[in-house]
Amino acid sequence: MPIQDDSREIQMIDRFNLVVPPDRRRGDIDAHLKINGLDIPFELKSTTTGSIATVRDFGMSHIDKWRTQQIHWLFGFYLNSESHADYFIYCSPKDMEKWYSSMERYIKPDIMLGKSLPEHVDSDLVKAILGDKDVYTYEDARSIMKNQYTKEKYEKLMDLQENSKNGSPRLVGYSLQRMTVILRERAAYVIARGSTLNNPHIPENYFDGMPRITDEPAIKLREMVKNYLENKQDTEEAAA
Repeated sequence: MPIQDDSREIQMIDRFNLVVPPDRRRGDIDAHLKINGLDIPFELKSTTTGSIATVRDFGMSHIDKWRTQQIHWLFGFYLNSESHADYFIYCSPKDMEKWYSSMERYIKPDIMLGKSLPEHVDSDLVKAILGDKDVYTYEDARSIMKNQYTKEKYEKLMDLQENSKNGSPRLVGYSLQRMTVILRERAAYVIARGSTLNNPHIPENYFDGMPRITDEPAIKLREMVKNYLENKQDTEEAAA
């Protein structure tokens, strides 16, 4: 994270009295809001231009995570100064659903291709890449999967064996059928990697009409989160 972004995140954590776990690692939730005995997970984002950068290599796994964990969002708009926010906007999981759905529709064709195309990888393609062999070696498999597999996994996937000098069997390589399976997995990996988006932005107009937090940010945020939780509970009880 750039120094400026990191500084703004620290400022947001301080201004809103959020909590960051001491063992937080890259990719973990940014911060939590403790309220009514609950730990509400928050993603923190800031901008100096208006639109909001999200994450690199964005894919369905991010949307699934945000939905499943019921992530809340806090956005800081530093439009006139990189060190002092003009205002903040809070978005509940419900507020973010419209953007989740739009991004899901956008990447859906790539996801469906990624799931269907690897099944069309066949033994002829293996032969075209590696040649027609009775036994494919560890080096052959590694030329396909590279560092995606550990050495232990490469060895575990070997399905051809021969007897050693003392008569005990030992694994020596891969059959054409097994190498076809490996190539299909590589195809799925390459397509999935290519179907991710590089840091998609939430446009500034997405926040049109949403209330801006300027004064007493910690108090205001807690009021907004409480209202969301109460409305959510009422909706769930009415549907039961």
